[in-house]
Amino acid sequence: MAIPTGALTLMPMALAVPAGVPLTYEDLQSFPDDGRRYELIDGTLIVTPAPGVPHQVVVLALYRTLFAARPQGTAVLAAPLDFVPDPVTVLEPDVLVFDAGEVDQPRLTRTPHLVVEVLSPSTRAQDLGSKLLAYAKAGVRAYWVVDPEPPVELQVFRLEGGAYRLVGRAVGDEQLEADVPFPVTVVPSRLREV
Repeated sequence: MAIPTGALTLMPMALAVPAGVPLTYEDLQSFPDDGRRYELIDGTLIVTPAPGVPHQVVVLALYRTLFAARPQGTAVLAAPLDFVPDPVTVLEPDVLVFDAGEVDQPRLTRTPHLVVEVLSPSTRAQDLGSKLLAYAKAGVRAYWVVDPEPPVELQVFRLEGGAYRLVGRAVGDEQLEADVPFPVTVVPSRLREV
């Protein structure tokens, strides 16, 4: 029996993961390149879909803002880039700032100075929960969270005593002047400009 053209649907590849066994960075290397973001927090797999347009507009605006303000010896990159603080934690921040001496490495293993996560419906709970805790555990000094929905909001957290403390917040046309990892001014509403 012939199958009509267009009637065949390919099913996504299934992944078998043993229960109770933490995954590692090496395990992630065998996962498919299917447009999803695969991350690990303490060996637990987190899978999220590709981000939407507003998310990416904000990511690129933040990248441009941080890149323009960076001092010599500092690098700014946007996802995808793996930050692997330990063998069972693999994070992919939306934007990160780190030492320029690390740019020849295949993945980042030294702690960045700043990580930024832009919220989306599929990542909001993790970005404000388990990822915030994972970045603190890894010793990331500054953590920014941006809600791209108007009015755009930026929250700035600083690591103090092993935990993050909210040290700044700006909404819409408010101006936020950050000093970590370097002096930079951000107006959240401008992050949605194209």
